[in-house]
Order: sequence, then C-alpha cells, then structure tokens
Amino acid sequence: MHSPYDRKKSFRSDLSVKVAFTGEIASYTYLAAKSFFTRFTSNATFHTVKNLQSMFQSILDGENIYGITPLESSSYGTIHAVYDRLLTSQGQFTIVGEIGQIEQHCLCVKASFSSTNDFDISRIISHPHIMECCSDYLESIDSRRVSLGLKPTERENAWDSTAGCEEVNRSSDVVTACICSKEAAELHGLRILTSSIGNYKNAEVCLFYPFPFLLSSPLHIDSLCDHCKGK
Repeated sequence: MHSPYDRKKSFRSDLSVKVAFTGEIASYTYLAAKSFFTRFTSNATFHTVKNLQSMFQSILDGENIYGITPLESSSYGTIHAVYDRLLTSQGQFTIVGEIGQIEQHCLCVKASFSSTNDFDISRIISHPHIMECCSDYLESIDSRRVSLGLKPTERENAWDSTAGCEEVNRSSDVVTACICSKEAAELHGLRILTSSIGNYKNAEVCLFYPFPFLLSSPLHIDSLCDHCKGK
C-alpha cells in the first residue's frame, strides 16, 4: 500500500480515513484528531466512542482505521489505563503517531447567567482530569465563597468536557457551570465566564494513534508533539 504522504511530494488529499476518538464533538480529543488528520487528508471522518475498549474494538472490527486517545499530560502525568490496555492487547496494536494538544480551559455558564462573578457558581461539572488541571482556580473560587459565608462549590464528574456542557444546558438552574474548550462552549451556546483557568497556561496533553499491528498503515504519520520529541 502506497503512503499518501511523502516529505518530498504532496499528500493524497482524497484518501478516506475513519478515526475513532474518545469523547464528544468539540472535546479536546476531537480537536486534536481534527487538527492532526486534516494535515494529511481532506476526507477524514471522526467517530465518537464512549471508552477505550470501544475504540480499540472499533479498529479491530474495521469500523475505524485509527483511534485517538490521551496518553499523558504535563499537568496530571501518565494515564495508566491506556498503557494497561496496550499491554493487554497482546501486540494487536501499534502506535503510529503522536500529537501534543494545548488545553485552554474555560469556565462556562448558560447565556442566562447574569452575574460576572465566578464565586456565584455553586456547581461545576467536567472530566476529573480537567478538574485536577484547574485545581488552583477552583480552590480560589471556594475560598472566596467561604469568605462570603457560602458553601464550597459542588463538583461533579463528567465522562468528558463536552458532556459537562450538555449537563449545564439540561440543568434547571443557572448556577451550574462546566469547564471545557472554547469550541465546546460555542457549540453548546454557553457563555465563557473565565478563560485560561488551568494551573499551567501552556499545559500539553500527548495523544496517540493506535493502529492494528498486522495491517499496513495507509498514512505515513510523523509525530507533531514537541513533548514526545523530548523538547
């Protein structure tokens, strides 16, 4: 099988590539997948899966050619479940590419939320890893709430940041917020109350692309992750 990409030649922009990603549309994993694969082809389609098992299985079943999922983070370290899944796959997959994705976390609320004060929020929803990445900011909100005689915020885990957006829209109150990307907020019609709330402003997540080991990858993929290159 010929590679659609050659450093000395133009890549085959018509190649059809199916990519499974863990999360929902506008999640950080989706944004990384879209950024990465559109560099190689204009005919990539992206398919959401609920968990790692579903992603790996969809590749084995031929439903998707590649998968993408976070592997490690400069903020919260290695995601051990991914390594464990690779180890137990008994050589069925190989990593064919990596990318570093800068995560710009935003605290987002319903458009009807009239206050401009983040300490007026009483409930915050997001993925637990993202909560950890924004722990300094969240603690500052709680400190201000306590100083005003209010209870600390209630924190609720979601399976990804975009699911938090959906929960905010479903909520009957306006004091519920989520932490997500700017793109997810725009997609779900939410207002960004505060942006760049992560502990580290240039925090990077390394994501990787598993591929069935016994097949020949249709894309010649290079790493686009400075973190993976040791820089």
